[in-house]
Amino acid sequence: MTRVYVDMVADLFHYGHVEFLKKASALGDHLLVGINSDEAVQANKRDPILNMEERVASVAGCRYVDEVVPDAPWIMDAAWIEEHKIDLVV
Repeated sequence: MTRVYVDMVADLFHYGHVEFLKKASALGDHLLVGINSDEAVQANKRDPILNMEERVASVAGCRYVDEVVPDAPWIMDAAWIEEHKIDLVV
């Protein structure tokens, strides 16, 4: 089984996000989506409109997503990838 990983802010989840996740899911058998924390988003982009809990719920409802990882790191390392058994990072 190929585990594919993407991360995203997913603030105001929309059609473009769904298309991105659809394409990512086609690259493997199991799609994990990391959602960055509110603090990481504030530090690297802007204040999110939706909080992390709301963004996680929005993404979890997408038919192409098999698993959501809340509080995903802004920059992941090899140990984090191994811990989550990720085969492909998109």
